[in-house]
Formats: sequence, structure tokens, C-alpha cells
Amino acid sequence: MSLSIQWDVLTAKTWHLKDETGVPLNLLQSKDYAAAHCAATKQICRLGRLSWDGVPAGFVQLYETGALGGALHTVTLDRGPVWYYGFGTAGQNAAFFQAFADLYPRRLGRMRRIIPELEDTQANRAMLDSLGYKRKAGPGYKTLLLDLTQDLEDIRAGMRKSWRATLKKAESRSPAPDLVWDDNAKPLAPFAGIYMHDRKQKGYSGPSPDLLQAFGRSFGVTGTMPIGLAMLDGRPAAGVLILRHGSAATYQVGWTLPEGRDIQGHHLLLWDAIQRMKADGVALFDLGGINETEAGGVTDFKRGLAGKQARELTLAGFYT
Repeated sequence: MSLSIQWDVLTAKTWHLKDETGVPLNLLQSKDYAAAHCAATKQICRLGRLSWDGVPAGFVQLYETGALGGALHTVTLDRGPVWYYGFGTAGQNAAFFQAFADLYPRRLGRMRRIIPELEDTQANRAMLDSLGYKRKAGPGYKTLLLDLTQDLEDIRAGMRKSWRATLKKAESRSPAPDLVWDDNAKPLAPFAGIYMHDRKQKGYSGPSPDLLQAFGRSFGVTGTMPIGLAMLDGRPAAGVLILRHGSAATYQVGWTLPEGRDIQGHHLLLWDAIQRMKADGVALFDLGGINETEAGGVTDFKRGLAGKQARELTLAGFYT
């Protein structure tokens, strides 16, 4: 039994080579994210199509930059590989990371940044260590995954009691704010302007303006970039931006102005988003990462929404 990888540069002419149909796809391995990322960073995206004993088994996309005839080289692998259903065993993951290490061996002038799509277990850490990967100190990437195939009543009942009570209070407010949605990035410019001002004031991290604009040119064009605004007296009081990828979606950006907090605009928008996505057939809602140390308040908010119905995913870590 053996793994083979067919490599191509991922461009508009080669999108068709990547089959994302019916796979448990994370945002960072989606085609639209690759298009936006490469446009914003000027990096090259490479697509690897994985086969196991000649049978299509999955894919991986990664980013490269080089200089001085390749003497200086960076390679970034974020949350890969993605395996089709029926693949992704421990042996197959080990075969992939061996192949990656063979293709991109550690050397002077090369910088590797790797976030394996592997859960944080002793076995996975030991496998990566045995292949020569070096784990950076600190926790691995962590997020909350909400299953939208459940009944809406069950999702709501699973929320933390205080989060659900705040939502109920917001729903009973009169007059209620208008919740306005657009899937094609039309309100991106004003949304991004408020976001950047809010980000600068509060000092949190998030996508750059260039990346947001690139999202609009990739996800927005395909109608998979819902932007929701809670409007109060005709002016935005809170906003969220969600990216859809395959049968999943990821909460990417959000902000709330003081008047938005008064009406619990974020609670209303995210609950409305869940209902809209479920109606559109989205099966999984990724709440976009949590970090208790650096973003405790946001993490607590997301845990309240996710409640007892969500799955907490912690990956093995950041590697070189």
C-alpha cells in the first residue's frame, strides 16, 4: 500500500482539478481561500492530489515563496491534508508527512510553517516527532464546531443558559433592529472600514484589509460570503462576516459598536446566521478559533453560543 501525490500550481485554469465535493473541508484548505490568500500575499499555491494505491484519497494545498534562485524558500501548510471519506488512517497520515518531509527537507535558507490537520494526541505528536518535525512551544490551534444538521430547537437548547437568555431579551426588544444580509460582498467596504477602526481601537488581531478585499473577489463572486448587519435607525450597530466552503462555513470577522451592545446585535446576527445557513444546507459551522489566553472574552462568547452541542477541536500544534 502506498501514497502518491500529483502536484499542480493552483490557478484559475486548474481549479477543476480539485474536487471538494462532500469532504469535511476546513476553510484554509478551500479553493476560494487559496485564491484570496495568494492574491493578498503574492504567494504561489500548490495543489497536491493524494492517491492511495491508485485510488483518489484526498488533497492538500500549500503556499510557497522563493528568492535568490530558490536559495531562500518558505513553505506554508495550514490544516492539511484533507482526506476523502474512508481515508485518513494513522498510517496514511504518516505516509503523507513523510512525503512532505522528503519534498521539503529542512535546510539552511528554508522556512517551514506547518499546522497539521491532526488532533492533539500523544500518538500524532510522536509520529511527527519521529519524522523530524519540530513543535513550537504553546498550545495548538483550537476551535468550536457546531453541527447544523441538528434541529434548530436542539441547537438553541444547547446554548449556555445565559447566552440563550440574552438572545431572548434581544428578540423581545421593541423596536427590533433590522438584520440585513448580503452574500455577494456588496457591503464589504463600509463593513471593513468599521472593522478596521474597531480593531485598531481594541487591539485585536484579524484579517488584513487586503485579505478582506481578496475575500470579496473570491467568496463574494461565488455568493459564499454572507455579511450581516444589525441596523438601528438606519445605521449599522453590529456586523458579522462568514465564509462558506463546501458543506461548512466559518465565522471570520465580527464587530459591535456601543449601540450594538445595547441591543445584543451579535447574538441576534449569529442566531439568524445559523438559521439561514441551516436552511441553505450548511452542515457544519466553525466558530473561527478560540484562545483563552489572548482572547478570553471572545472565547467565552463563542462557548456560550456553542454550548453543549458543539465539538471542541484542538490540533496537534504549530510545527517547522
